[in-house]
Amino acid sequence: MGVGVYWQENAFTVFVDDEELYAEYSIEKQQHENIEHDDDYQSLHEDFVQEVLELLPESYEVLTDTWEGGYSFGDVSRQILAENGFYRVSLVDWHGMQAINVELRQAHYSDSWEFNPLAVHHHGRAATKIFDALAERFALRGRTSGWTTGCYVKSTEKLAA
Repeated sequence: MGVGVYWQENAFTVFVDDEELYAEYSIEKQQHENIEHDDDYQSLHEDFVQEVLELLPESYEVLTDTWEGGYSFGDVSRQILAENGFYRVSLVDWHGMQAINVELRQAHYSDSWEFNPLAVHHHGRAATKIFDALAERFALRGRTSGWTTGCYVKSTEKLAA
């Protein structure tokens, strides 16, 4: 039946196909065309992460070697790339796609709410700003159902239609 499309609670997500990062997958070679050695995957992945980080607004602090999740069956490990007071940007390698998430950050334990209400209110706009910048460099896809994705449409294109 397949694995389905990645989904994370309290996050907006877009996807970049692995073939855009590593070139077309060759069945004969059992790897992507641009890959000659296994280390090439790591190098191209690091280049991709750097491109994502360069497109983030200045309010985000870059985090290095920060991972979350993956502690139990069905729990997916996420690389946390950057965060600010309200949001985190994370990356998940998901079955042929890279999932880029703009997550709500949990409020401080002394606060009376789970997420800052201002962060919740502006979450969609904050994610759209990042995704629109990413769409200038990558062919993004968005989740349309549990099993399918569709082309990401930049917010300026939505307004013009």
